[in-house]
Amino acid sequence: MHEFMTDAMGFKVAGKQGRETAYSIRDGAPGRIVEIVHDPELPQGTWRFGAGTVHHIAFHVDDEATQASFKAYLEGLGYTDCSDPKDRGYMMSVYFRTPSGTLFEAAYLYGGGFLKDEPVETLGTQICTPPWLLDRRDEFLSALEPIVDCAPDLRNPSQYRQKTVIPAT
Repeated sequence: MHEFMTDAMGFKVAGKQGRETAYSIRDGAPGRIVEIVHDPELPQGTWRFGAGTVHHIAFHVDDEATQASFKAYLEGLGYTDCSDPKDRGYMMSVYFRTPSGTLFEAAYLYGGGFLKDEPVETLGTQICTPPWLLDRRDEFLSALEPIVDCAPDLRNPSQYRQKTVIPAT
């Protein structure tokens, strides 16, 4: 998988120590490094979910051809848990699970991506419901806790701005 991640997905091997390999994308800044632990002794399907566990990790691929090539590459390696492409309203996604249970997504945007139903100035400030889930919107929203954005202000790292994300009506 090293070759494909380096060539098609733009990852570079940033370091390797024993079973652990770190891949970086672009400049390797925070949020642009993925660490993979290869443990062939672990039986397939021995994953667990719990508090603080990441559900899945998504990677952007350029287009349908790259996504199809990546899926074929994984299946050629013997990955049997690769989904067919799924239309997510903003993107086409293919999901695959590693033998240790990590779920990855390879997706490409289409039709304007996230900008097709909200302007860039307010992107991410409202919860948009996909058409196939509109009848359950109230159910989903009632279970959510408010999200407070505490991202550091890069002009002054000691200060933080807070913004509450409001559900769209």
